[in-house]
Parts: sequence; C-alpha cells; structure tokens
Amino acid sequence: MVVDQDFVLAVPDGVGLDVAAPLLCAGMTQYSRLKHWGAGPGTRVAIVGLGGLGHTGVKLFVMDTATFG
Repeated sequence: MVVDQDFVLAVPDGVGLDVAAPLLCAGMTQYSRLKHWGAGPGTRVAIVGLGGLGHTGVKLFVMDTATFG
C-alpha cells in the first residue's frame, strides 16, 4: 500500500491497536468538528447521543476544559 506521509502516524509500542483504533476513527471525526467550530474553554456544545461518536466527543470536549450546556 502506498500512502501520503501527511496521513500516516505511528502507534506507540505500548498502545494496542484495539485501543488506538477508536481514537483514530471516532476521535478524528469528533475532534475535527470541535476544532472546526471553535469549541474550547468557555464555549458550549450539544452532543446528541452517547454511543461511540458521542462518547468520544464528550471525552475530547472535557479534555479541552470547555463547559457543557
């Protein structure tokens, strides 16, 4: 397989693929939307549903120390 180096990253040896996979898929989906819309400290977001994507979105948003409402 040939890929562009801008879209490749190394998974650290201590991190299993079963742990890394959700962050690479759901994590990037949510992270890119939160950053695109400027979510961060002092902002409010609505995340509908707490399945795979919603749960990841909540975790990423809390890590960014913003407030929910």
